[in-house]
Amino acid sequence: MHRMILPALLLAAPGGAGAEECAELGLRSGYLSALFCAELDALVQGGVTARGVGDDSAAGPDAPGLPDWPDIAILQDAYRADPRKTLELIRRIKDAGGLSSD
Repeated sequence: MHRMILPALLLAAPGGAGAEECAELGLRSGYLSALFCAELDALVQGGVTARGVGDDSAAGPDAPGLPDWPDIAILQDAYRADPRKTLELIRRIKDAGGLSSD
């Protein structure tokens, strides 16, 4: 039950990921789009993590973005916050039928 309520609350919260950002994920299912968008937003809100062992210098808002989808702001922000988790989430989104590379 909590898994169904959490994405709705995150999407309704001010400053959360907007519907236009989630639509760019390319998913047909509204539930999956909301779920993945909420997970991306949680990555962004989770704060800055290190990109390497003991090296925080490359992380943060000025860090390089994700080159494959430069126009999807929420992916760029999540990648800057936590690249490893973002790449895993992108894999899950692609497996669900979203983010076509065309």
